[in-house]
Amino acid sequence: MKMRCKTQWAGILYVYTVVSLFAPMSLPDFKAPSLDELRTLWRTHRGETDIERLLLEVQHQRLALLQMHALITAGIADAQRADPLTIDGASPLRTLEARILQELIRIEQANKNSDATPRATIRERS
Repeated sequence: MKMRCKTQWAGILYVYTVVSLFAPMSLPDFKAPSLDELRTLWRTHRGETDIERLLLEVQHQRLALLQMHALITAGIADAQRADPLTIDGASPLRTLEARILQELIRIEQANKNSDATPRATIRERS
């Protein structure tokens, strides 16, 4: 049996850590909070650092999804301009694009179905 060197073990440990940290977990069905609901929670729990951090993280991830969607769409367009046969409907990039779009639609649906009160303007909140 061949002994592994430290670098190989470090690589195996890294892969194990990444897989275990980011392995998909099962979540119960839930309704995504709308932006208005997030804003209401922000006002209600102002000063509660842990809740503020969670609300900021939700919004940060939503903005990151928008950026990722723009990047993947531009990347696919660039690849197709270079070689139209490079990316087909079964491409992992197309799957990623569709998955990001699903999440953006889910968030948009939550915003459309929101029955929260209309948000205040920046001037009204000051």
